Formats: sequence, structure tokens, C-alpha cells
Amino acid sequence: MKRWFGFLFLIISVSAQAQPVTNLQTVHRRGQTFLTWDNLARTGVTYRVYCSNAPIIRASDLTAQRRLGAVGDSTSYNRRLSSILGEPNFFRIDSLAPALSFQKGLFVHTTTAAGRYYYAVTTMINAREDTTLTIGVNTLATALVENLGRPSPIWQRSVRQNARIFEVYTHWASPVGHANYPAMSSAVSVPFNFGLQRKGAAALHPLLVRFHGGEGNFLRATGTSNAEEWILSPDDNLPNSTGISAWYGYHETYDIFTGAGVPTTGVVHDYTARRIVWMIDWARRALPIDTTRVYLMGGSMGGAGSVFISMIIPEKIAAIYTTVPKFDFSFISFV
Repeated sequence: MKRWFGFLFLIISVSAQAQPVTNLQTVHRRGQTFLTWDNLARTGVTYRVYCSNAPIIRASDLTAQRRLGAVGDSTSYNRRLSSILGEPNFFRIDSLAPALSFQKGLFVHTTTAAGRYYYAVTTMINAREDTTLTIGVNTLATALVENLGRPSPIWQRSVRQNARIFEVYTHWASPVGHANYPAMSSAVSVPFNFGLQRKGAAALHPLLVRFHGGEGNFLRATGTSNAEEWILSPDDNLPNSTGISAWYGYHETYDIFTGAGVPTTGVVHDYTARRIVWMIDWARRALPIDTTRVYLMGGSMGGAGSVFISMIIPEKIAAIYTTVPKFDFSFISFV
């Protein structure tokens, strides 16, 4: 009997140890690098991503200075879109390519300095990091050439909601950025969705940016009676149970994944507002928009968002329309 329990303990101990990922792939596109790998066949794993201008080939190369950050399980899974539609949705990292599978891990890094970079991905289970490195498997054999570009959102799919067709786009934000892509999140590789509705056949279209209320989402956006307007619908959603930033932002050390330990002192950054401004600039630049007719609209929390953004970029906004905008955030409900 003692031998049996000893054998059982050995199996449990080995299975609890971390294991290395496989099939690390990287692609650089428009100023962002997309890393994918094959996840471990279990949950509760943390994946650490390292970057260096020299090869990462031994455990001593995995320094804190080279660590870009870490992500958890199911990073290829579009949780927000899946929860809204009630069906599984996985991210595309190329609008012309199929969506990733559930086995894939994903990390998106915004380049802040052009150069040649090596990447490696390790795993952590129960606070133990597996620092095993195998060239061509979980660490790059050759450097990836990166440029300081202008990232663009990636089309995911088109969906019909309440007789309206939404083109769903996603982009990934982080705490670092540059002039063309500012810091729009307190955490690394955070995906954000938004919607686009196209109407009419004019050469140029007015653009209506429609902000949802506290319990809404980006696929509920409605417009006006203008048959030529295009509607851009951002989403104010964080991964934790609180879920919203009131279209402004949050503290730099706030845990957007758990919502735990809300800071009482320090700096609150306008991460969300920067993201909305970036989206509007993208639309003005990339779409057939009449830049003299960009409008903001929203009710309740969405009305407050319309006011916030119009105050930040008044030179780019023709008019705003708000319904009972909510500014007293001492209320529990943001509806």
C-alpha cells in the first residue's frame, strides 16, 4: 500500500509542474506583432512573453527587463462578442484568414521602436515557471523585423442584430504606445471590439459615433433617419464584473480582470477616451467619411461619453446629441 501511494504522489507532482508551449509563430503587421502558440491542454496556465534584440536561448535570458507581460487561458477566444451573441467566437489576426482555434494562445504587442526582435513564451502553473527553451518551438530561431507603424483594427465578422448589419472589428491595446497608437489600457494585449454600420451609396458619408449606456453593448447602436450616415459603435467593457469605465478610463494599477483592490490614491488615466479618439481618427482616415460631419450621440452613461469626447476633440466634432447624460457616478447604476 505504501508503494501505491508513493506512485500516486509522483504522478500528481509531475502533472502540477509547468510545461513549455509549442509552435510559437509571429507575424508583424502595421506596427503590431501577433504571437500565437499551441496552448497547454489544461486551464489555470499563465503564459509569459519575452522580447529581446538578442536570441533568447537559455533560462538566464528570461529577465524581468525582457518580459513584455503575461496572459491567461483562452486568449484566442472573443469573450465579449461570444457573451453578446450567445455563441463561441474566436479572434482573427488577419481579416482575410480564418479565425484562430480554441487551442491557440494569442499575444499582441505594439512596436514602440523599429528593429529586429526575438520572442519567447514560457508557462507558469501554480506560480512555477517552466524556463525550458527550445529554439524554433517556444523561442524564435531568427529575429522578426518590426517597424513603427500605424496599427489598424481587424475585421472579425459581420452580424445581423435587430435588422441591422454590424461589421465587427477588434484591436488590441496596452499600457505603452506612441503618437499613432497611444496607451489605451492598463494591461498588455487587451482586445476591444467595436461595430460599423454602412448605409447609403453616397461618395462621402456623415459619421455618427453612438455610445451605449451602462448596461448596453456595441451591437445595440441605432442611428438617426439619415439614410446615408455610417454608424461607429464603440464598446465600454472591461473583463471584470464591474465591466465599465464610464467612457473615460481608470487607475493605472486597477486590475481590469478581477476588479480587486480598487486603488484610493494615484493616477487615473483616460485610457477609454484615448481609445475612442483613436477610433474616430481611424474612421476619418480610412473610411469615406465627410470629416466636417462627425456627430456623437448617447444616452445616460453614453450621453456622458458624448460630452467627454466632444470636450477632448471639439475641432473634429460637428455636434452632439445626448439624452439624460449621467455625470453623478456615485450612483450604483449607470443605466
